[in-house]
Amino acid sequence: MTSWTKRALLLLVWTICFGLPASAAVRLNTASRSGAAKTRKISEYEALSPKRKGTYQDLNLLRRRAMRALGSRFQKMAVDGDFRNRYVLYRDQEVTAFLDRTDPANPHYVASAAIDWRLRRIPASRRAHVLVVPNQKREHIGKRFGVPIDSSDVAATLSVMKKAEAIAQRLGIENSAVYVNPLDRLSVGYLHVHITGWRTRPYPARLESPVE
Repeated sequence: MTSWTKRALLLLVWTICFGLPASAAVRLNTASRSGAAKTRKISEYEALSPKRKGTYQDLNLLRRRAMRALGSRFQKMAVDGDFRNRYVLYRDQEVTAFLDRTDPANPHYVASAAIDWRLRRIPASRRAHVLVVPNQKREHIGKRFGVPIDSSDVAATLSVMKKAEAIAQRLGIENSAVYVNPLDRLSVGYLHVHITGWRTRPYPARLESPVE
């Protein structure tokens, strides 16, 4: 693997986890006569110019493909109703709620997973982290990445968030925060609303998947 390939892979991983940096080596689509790729750092103003736009579109396309691949897991659960390996707490015609892998009550809890400041201040024994997803496919606030967002998209997302607030009360989660991460912090290409807070009582038994 060449050094340029390693840098490109590192940049791709960075964009998946954190979004594109304001200033980055983006001259990925040109090569010198010797075949070696040329890279140089550019400002955010240059990055937004029409001459550079194609390079960033290519990187965004790769990032969206990676997020959609992960989003297919949520789609399988919410749309297809196959949640055999998930701890699903609640499901109705509109949404499905399940435990995130950073919730210690999840049988597939990952203690080493990164958590944000909201969860770091809560003892693991009391920590609650639930995800709520719509049962109709939606990649983020918009139905698909990169398309214009209209009032119906905002209303659909708000409906899921209102459901999440009601679920937080139903589960007895105190000091709950209900939120959607911005696009540059996403890694999963399926709309999911986070519920974090203090768990005051045991969760209900997990729902059985209708798909065998």
